[in-house]
Amino acid sequence: MTEQKAVSPMTQLADMMVTLINNENYTTEIDQAGKPVLLLCMPKGPDFSDQSILLHQVAETYQERLKVCLLEEELINGFRQMLSIKGTPVFVLFYKGQEMARMLGMAGVEQLSAFLYRHLPNPDRDTGEETLWE
Repeated sequence: MTEQKAVSPMTQLADMMVTLINNENYTTEIDQAGKPVLLLCMPKGPDFSDQSILLHQVAETYQERLKVCLLEEELINGFRQMLSIKGTPVFVLFYKGQEMARMLGMAGVEQLSAFLYRHLPNPDRDTGEETLWE
């Protein structure tokens, strides 16, 4: 008999907050999302766990303003070719299916938060500038 690990409610909630993107749901989850989408493109490896934890933290923090997704590993090479991505990991920010920004390389909480602060629409920070988000 296989022993199953107990999963905390917080882990279950975090897993529900990050959507795994595959061929079947790409259009629905990325192109037709009603809010900006942050997509992590990264193969599993030694650093994957750290970036996955970060992704879950972002999903929890920005759940009202941002959809957070992880690209299925089998799609990474095709996705990199489609968007001319030179390496991984890469965080890509989409809105209505259009790439708005990307950040290449390993990220910590501060770097990813700064990236999102610069690129997400924020009514509290209205600069009067035209925005691509509308």
